[in-house]
Amino acid sequence: MTEEVYMTKCCHSFCYKYIHQSLEDNNRCPKCNYVVDNIDHLYPNFLVNELILKQKQRFEEKSFKLDHSVSSTNGHRWQTFQNLL
Repeated sequence: MTEEVYMTKCCHSFCYKYIHQSLEDNNRCPKCNYVVDNIDHLYPNFLVNELILKQKQRFEEKSFKLDHSVSSTNGHRWQTFQNLL
């Protein structure tokens, strides 16, 4: 998943690593070809970054619940198996 999203002056958003590399190769926006004179003309896209953070948190919560559920189920199965012995 994307770590940090930055926006160009032409309002296109990209992963920081991608846009940084792209601007080193060519000083234009990869989407619209707008000239981006300097890497300093990139700005964090706070809204998208916040959405990514929230999505990661949701994923981690679901992953934790799933892991806990599997552990609980396996524990119950193990106990049932032991009771049969």
